[in-house]
Amino acid sequence: MKRFLLRLAMIMSCWLLIGSLTPMFDPGPKDLLSLSVTGSASTSMVSLTAPPAGLIPAKGNGSDETKIIQNIIYYALKNKKSVLIPMGYTFVVDTLTIAQSSHFTIYGYGTLKHKNGATGPILKLSNCSDFNIPTLHTDGNGAGNYGAAGKYNQNLHSLCIYDSQDFHIGSQFDVNPAGDSLYLNGVRNATVGTLEAKADVPSGRNALCIISAQNVTIDRVVSHQVGDKSQPGGINLEPNWSGDHIEKILIRSATIRTSAVNGLQITNENGAVVKDIEINAEVTKVNNPSSSVFKLNHVENFKGNIKINQEGTNPCIGASITNTRTVNANLEIYNSSDGLGVGKDSSDIHLTGKITRTQGYGLALWE
Repeated sequence: MKRFLLRLAMIMSCWLLIGSLTPMFDPGPKDLLSLSVTGSASTSMVSLTAPPAGLIPAKGNGSDETKIIQNIIYYALKNKKSVLIPMGYTFVVDTLTIAQSSHFTIYGYGTLKHKNGATGPILKLSNCSDFNIPTLHTDGNGAGNYGAAGKYNQNLHSLCIYDSQDFHIGSQFDVNPAGDSLYLNGVRNATVGTLEAKADVPSGRNALCIISAQNVTIDRVVSHQVGDKSQPGGINLEPNWSGDHIEKILIRSATIRTSAVNGLQITNENGAVVKDIEINAEVTKVNNPSSSVFKLNHVENFKGNIKINQEGTNPCIGASITNTRTVNANLEIYNSSDGLGVGKDSSDIHLTGKITRTQGYGLALWE
C-alpha cells in the first residue's frame, strides 16, 4: 500500500509540474520556431514544405520552385490562411505575386532567392491592403542577375509593393540585391521596422527606393555595399513623373555604406510633390567622385540629422541642396572634395553642424 501511494504521489507531482509549465508556451505568431521546423502546426497557417493534401510541397533543393510556391500562396489567400516560409530552407524562385488581396500574413523565416536569369521581383504585391509581414528573408542573387549595363538589374527588386495601403513589415533582411531591396510605388499608410540590405560586393541599386508614397514610417535602415558604381545606392526617393507624390516620410535611423553615386538622395526632376520628409542617417561613401553623398533637389520641408563621411582618395561633394524650400537639419560633413553647396531657388534653409577636412570650399552658394 505504501508503494502504491508513493507511486501515486510521484505521478501527481509530475502532472502538476507539467500543468504549471503548459501555459508558459503559446505557439502563436510570436513563437514560430516549432512551426518553422515541423511545418504546418497550425490550422490557420500553410507551410511551403507541408501544405494540405493536393498541393505539392516545396523542397528548397535549389531548383526553380516558383509555380509550386505560387500555388501554395494562392491556396492560403483563398482560404484566409497565413503563409509560412519555414526556417532553414532557401527556396529558389523567379517572381511570386500577390494581387488584389487583403488581410493576409507572411512569416518569412526561410529565404526566397532569385534564380539565375530572373525576369521580375522576388515577391511582388500589387493592389493589396491590410497585410502583415512580420519578417522576410530574401536573396537577390546579384551575381546571377547582372544587367547589360553593370552589376544591377532595375527590374529585379527583392520586395516590390505597388498601389497598396495599410500594411506593416516587421523586418526585411536582403542579401546581394540585383535591383532594390525594398521598392515602394503608390503606397499609403505603411510602417516598416527594420530593413537590412547587404551585398558581398558592390552591386544592385538601392536598399530602399520610394517612387510614390504617403505616410510611411521606417524605424531603421542598414545598407552595406548596396549600389553599383553608376546607381544611386543606399536610400533613393525619386518620383518617375509629375503624379508620383512623396509625402510624410519618416526614416528614424539609417546607416549606409556605399561606393555608388549617392548614399542618400531625394530628387524630383519631374514636377511632382515631394514634401514633409524627415530622415536621420549616417552615410559613408567609398572612393566615388561622382555627384554628392547627400542630395536634395526640388523638395519642400525636409528635416533631419545627417552625418557624412568619405573614404578613399577620390571624394566628392558632401551635400547639395538645390531648388528646395524649408530645410531644418543638422549636418556633419567630413573628408569631402567640397563641403556643402546650396543652389538657386532654395529658400528658408536652416542648418547647424560642422564641415571639416574638405579639399576645397566648405560652403558655397551656387547660381
